[in-house]
Amino acid sequence: IFDLKIQRSFDFYTRKILLLSFIESAKVENVHEVILRIKFLKDVFPSVFLIGGFLGVLLSFVLKNGISRLWKIKERKLTPLSKWKVSSQFIWFFILSGVMIFGGRYIENSIVVKIGKNLLVISCFVYFLMGLGILDYNVKRMKFPPFMRYVLYTLSILVYPVPIIFGITEVWFKMRR
Repeated sequence: IFDLKIQRSFDFYTRKILLLSFIESAKVENVHEVILRIKFLKDVFPSVFLIGGFLGVLLSFVLKNGISRLWKIKERKLTPLSKWKVSSQFIWFFILSGVMIFGGRYIENSIVVKIGKNLLVISCFVYFLMGLGILDYNVKRMKFPPFMRYVLYTLSILVYPVPIIFGITEVWFKMRR
């Protein structure tokens, strides 16, 4: 019963709100494309929910450290983004997600495809953070002025595939020297 209520609620929002926002913002002439985007969002909802939870915890940790610094309470700090990286073995999740997406389509198993899509979204998010770390490291090493740093960070977030590519290539080529 609980799953049915969640499904009905989700269906309501995807049909009413997301469809209207996609059509209005993108001025899409092809409704089939809009439906495919909404279906993709519905498929990757668990991973997006997980990433949102992670970002919420990260934000609360940063706010806690800021408040504790104001009150001069010593707290454990986060690892700087410029030093943050994942194990080189994590690339296998990225590869596995691609195999699951294409293999699931080949054997016509939609559950495998959905799991693959969710793994892909999570691994791309991790590599995005790693790519931002590479950017942060190089910007600090080259001693850019603060305004230029913010411009580069903003551009890297807006052109999000670039940090993901940097994060993935860090597995084979060390970009923080």
